[in-house]
Amino acid sequence: MGHLGVVLYEYLGEEYPEVLGSILGALKSIVNVIGMTKMTPPIKDLLNSYPNILFISFSGGCFKLIFSFTSIVNLSLY
Repeated sequence: MGHLGVVLYEYLGEEYPEVLGSILGALKSIVNVIGMTKMTPPIKDLLNSYPNILFISFSGGCFKLIFSFTSIVNLSLY
């Protein structure tokens, strides 16, 4: 599962909102299964991708992406 998290992390530059929302949802599910401490790279490293994700989510108006983004932000705050 940890390796899958690394692979998904590499796709955070995706430009299509629906795909990016699915990637974030999958990352959230992996964190729920293996736990925050075993996640590689750490969820806090996603902070570098936040500006790009915010731009895509609000310019595309994709509800799935906005929901996934807020869910993963909530995880990174704890």
